[in-house]
Amino acid sequence: MKRGFSKRNRQHGLSLLEVALALTIASIAVGAAISVVGAQMENARISATKKRIEAIELALMNFALRNGRLPCPARGDLASTDANYGRENRRPPDLNRPQRNRCFVAGSDRWGRYPSVTVRGVVPWKDLGLTRDGAVDGYGRFFTYVIPETQAYTVNASDLSGTLDIQENTTTQTDVAVAVILSHGSNGLGAYTPLTTRRMPMPGRGTLEEENTDRGDDVFLVHEYVADSSDPFDDIVRPLTTAMFQARLAELSGGDSNDTLNELNATFDGIKNALIAYMARDNADPDGGGARTVHRRLPFADRNGRSCNAAGARNDGVANNNCLVGNVPWQDVELTQAQVTDPWGTLIQYTVEQVVAESTATSGLTFSQPAADTDVILLTSYGPDRVSGTADDISLGLNAAQLQGIFISAAISLDP
Repeated sequence: MKRGFSKRNRQHGLSLLEVALALTIASIAVGAAISVVGAQMENARISATKKRIEAIELALMNFALRNGRLPCPARGDLASTDANYGRENRRPPDLNRPQRNRCFVAGSDRWGRYPSVTVRGVVPWKDLGLTRDGAVDGYGRFFTYVIPETQAYTVNASDLSGTLDIQENTTTQTDVAVAVILSHGSNGLGAYTPLTTRRMPMPGRGTLEEENTDRGDDVFLVHEYVADSSDPFDDIVRPLTTAMFQARLAELSGGDSNDTLNELNATFDGIKNALIAYMARDNADPDGGGARTVHRRLPFADRNGRSCNAAGARNDGVANNNCLVGNVPWQDVELTQAQVTDPWGTLIQYTVEQVVAESTATSGLTFSQPAADTDVILLTSYGPDRVSGTADDISLGLNAAQLQGIFISAAISLDP
């Protein structure tokens, strides 16, 4: 006897064709959703990359304003425990033998002969006042940072000039870029990664992206996106041209880069010298008579009501115990309020490392503490907009090794 679906079953069941059609429609919908989400994620990575490039660019401008030069690249092949991780590694300038002036980068990241040497590495985020994440693109890899080595040894920011060539698709402009900031895009070919000391595989020979990773020429390629798997291009390249650099320097400094830069640098130097003098005078035991129990210290900050909850009056130029971020305590370091105010009329913010300011038996600066690369003093101007945490903030930092070196060169004693 033949068996079959009843009429009722045929009304409520689905045929194989109907099931297949439903699955096909569902798979198309899921595929479309995945495609949309993937595109959104890619756009988010590109957007994050471009925003971080802009922040790096502004940080480089601020560095040039303070120092009259660009920083050397940091090495991308160093372990996170290395003292130079995230920092430029630069030989002190030799005016008599400028050919000895050198940025120390990996051997494969240096080419040319003096005076036309080009150096490549990663963004020196610690010298620029950025976090490590600020030196990483939206794909989780370090930005590549390239400069002509001579730009790390200029004296005035106005002397910075481009010697790097920029090729946009098929048109090449020669000697236009002072520096290049580069993300190696989604494929990451040629990029250093933060969690290892290794570099991603290099692009194939003769490919478009090889132009941004090879050594031996100073040409960098800005090109439209190419999806071809045999010769892709997804690099995001930001050249800093001489004209752009000088215009932004003038804008950041309020229109007159030299005058404003000189005024701000003089203010920073005056505060720095006053803080060092305070530490040099710190010979007496802070907790009273008897044997000295605390090493040379820096003063705490003056409470300004925004950055610390320490007790005491605000904005009076007197240090408040346990306040690590605030105004410069101008009365304690024998300055006036005007001498700790930036060219835009805002009090300079002062940040001090806790171990150097605490009044305990183990606090203070010695030959062995804190660690050499620890930022001991950080002075910050809020820039023309007078707003904290915005792109035009300008900072000057002094780490433990630099401070120890100042005392050594001045023959001022430090405890072991």
